[in-house]
Amino acid sequence: MSVGVRRDDATMIPLTDATAKRVRVLFRDGERVVVAHLLASECGDNLRVPLIDRADLLEKIRFAVLKLSGGSFGELQTLVEAAKLDWRDLVRRAGFAEAHDAHRDWYPTTAEPALAADAQKDARG
Repeated sequence: MSVGVRRDDATMIPLTDATAKRVRVLFRDGERVVVAHLLASECGDNLRVPLIDRADLLEKIRFAVLKLSGGSFGELQTLVEAAKLDWRDLVRRAGFAEAHDAHRDWYPTTAEPALAADAQKDARG
């Protein structure tokens, strides 16, 4: 099996409640189901991660792609593809590599910049 290719026997690992909450903050209603499915199917069991602390590590990777996406679905897709090649770079870029639980402190309290820019563009017409 090559890196980034989904195995036929791979199972989707559901999102944690914490991940789902962040998806709800970052993405619009129409995108949330698609984002959740993308994270569960393409940013989970198909990634090469150690079996030790696997669930926590997958949550960290998912938080990293969400944070770095800034609420942009297109950027999220790009980041998920990058995670398939080397998720460690994304975890570092998101600032989650220094401590085991560093990702838990990140919570988007408002829409990230990309989503805010989209809302401003929509308001202008």
